[in-house]
Amino acid sequence: MLNKLLAHNTGYFAIISNMETRPWGVVFANSDNPLHYDSNHAELTKATSRELPQVVDEIEKFYQGMNIVPRIYVNQFSSPPDIRAFLAMAGYNLLVDPYRVMLWDNISETPPLRPGMTVETVGVHNRAEALRILVGETAWGTPEIIKKVFEREFDHPEVQYYLVRKDGTPAATGFLFYQGDMARVENFRTLPEFRQQGCATALIHHMQQQFALRGGRGLYLLASDVVAESLYRKCGFKDMGLVEHVAAYKSVSPIADR
Repeated sequence: MLNKLLAHNTGYFAIISNMETRPWGVVFANSDNPLHYDSNHAELTKATSRELPQVVDEIEKFYQGMNIVPRIYVNQFSSPPDIRAFLAMAGYNLLVDPYRVMLWDNISETPPLRPGMTVETVGVHNRAEALRILVGETAWGTPEIIKKVFEREFDHPEVQYYLVRKDGTPAATGFLFYQGDMARVENFRTLPEFRQQGCATALIHHMQQQFALRGGRGLYLLASDVVAESLYRKCGFKDMGLVEHVAAYKSVSPIADR
């Protein structure tokens, strides 16, 4: 099941980037947003150890031809299994960034919203308010990088953003990315001054309700810290396993966070 969820997650990258399928895996490239990791990286799923030097050389030439830093995403499902050691020997920096994949148990509970709190769909009329919440997350990159990713997400027909207001003020946002009967919760952020007030819980429950109304069968998310994991567990998400994610890049230092 974990592999299936990761395959669905790869579909999200195709929203914010341009995907090309290769015999050994896939490459994602977006020259309009070259510093964004998720928009510009390769994933190896079918390569052999013997093919690895040639494949990595192909990846490097592909990205260098667009003046983009070569990046390769690696986890325990990457092929060949020795790719991480090979990249380290080849001079790649390895940024270890593990996360947990959590799947909703589909037990629908929609508690009443707290006083003064509302949840609404993000459209043209309020997209700027959602974006203002997102650009404050410096760990995701510069405001310019985040804006370019947001524009591609917002324009995609299978992405739906939602916005939580507290006493009329935008407080939290996030989106659902649909693909088939599955969906991923993504770009989940609450402004610091509204945290610990139930905004995130309200947003998650609303997303679960919308997902259920659509007839979905697999709602999942990625969690990279224990505080977030605790919240998601309380909202009915179950741990499906740890992904040993590593972003390998051939540069002096990471140019942009994910």
